[in-house]
Amino acid sequence: MSQSKLEHFGPKARIPDLFQRRDQIYFALETQQLQWYTPAPLYHHDLLDAAAKVGHIEELIGYVFKEKMTCIEALKVSSHSTPLYFKGVVHTVAGNKRLALLGDRVLGLALTEIWFHTGRSAGLTWQIVEYSAMSLNTETRAALHARGRALGIHSHLLLSIASSGPSLAHVAETFEAILGAVYLDSGHRLQVVKDVMRRIELDD
Repeated sequence: MSQSKLEHFGPKARIPDLFQRRDQIYFALETQQLQWYTPAPLYHHDLLDAAAKVGHIEELIGYVFKEKMTCIEALKVSSHSTPLYFKGVVHTVAGNKRLALLGDRVLGLALTEIWFHTGRSAGLTWQIVEYSAMSLNTETRAALHARGRALGIHSHLLLSIASSGPSLAHVAETFEAILGAVYLDSGHRLQVVKDVMRRIELDD
């Protein structure tokens, strides 16, 4: 039997024989079969290294983050211009300033609740003195820096390339940012933050 001749026009025309789709790569990208490969930025943090730091922090504070990137943001002292990078993909993450501010407020509220439920103070003047002493021993940058160093938090910061090492402010703010991250990740549960504070002996 002779093979029928292909028609390139009319009712029997077979368009696929004439044209080959050149947009398959975009469908593959959309379904994550392929990814654009971006060269590593000059200044960046390795994502695997950052993930390892999260694991160490989780061990230190006794809390496992559901959203690991929240903890990474808490550890990121460097600015948003220094991204995370892994296998050709750049992940932009902000610095920890916002989480540090949140953590500062959460720490203050948690300490106030802990102090209130002790019920130790009688007179108003003594109450103020007692709370002020508790706050001074816990909430100041010097106190947070000292406790952060003792726990080893300073070893897990994501610093900028130009930094010579973690400063007092870096460690103190990162400590606050970690507490803010716990509060956020736990669904705004203050009790979870207080449990972390108790485990790391920050509620004394």
